[in-house]
Amino acid sequence: MKDNRIKIQINRPVEDVYAFTLDPKNTPSWINDSAREEASEWPPREGTVYKNTGKNGVVITFIMTEIVPNDHFSMKDEDNNYHCTFSFRDLGNNSSEFEWHEWMESRELEYPMTKEVLEKLKSVLEN
Repeated sequence: MKDNRIKIQINRPVEDVYAFTLDPKNTPSWINDSAREEASEWPPREGTVYKNTGKNGVVITFIMTEIVPNDHFSMKDEDNNYHCTFSFRDLGNNSSEFEWHEWMESRELEYPMTKEVLEKLKSVLEN
């Protein structure tokens, strides 16, 4: 699989979902393989570097390529091969749709994001 797109409805305002997923300190609370994530600057902007340390000790670096508050933000890896976009849509009544879209320029996605991970994000944000 070179392209993976999954969505989930979260019963929180779009601003809350956007802010939570943008903040690297929150990543380990919903992505199981992440032990720590840090950004080179806050608030982030295009060019901000995110370093994610996995529970296995491997560090993966992502670069913010686009950021539109409460709408979407996009990142790529240092090799410009892996890309990921977080998109947000206001559904009204303090509810949002969150879409995770990841793709590879070449090769296949080794560990595509799963619906279970987004279910965990939903649970963390709603409880």
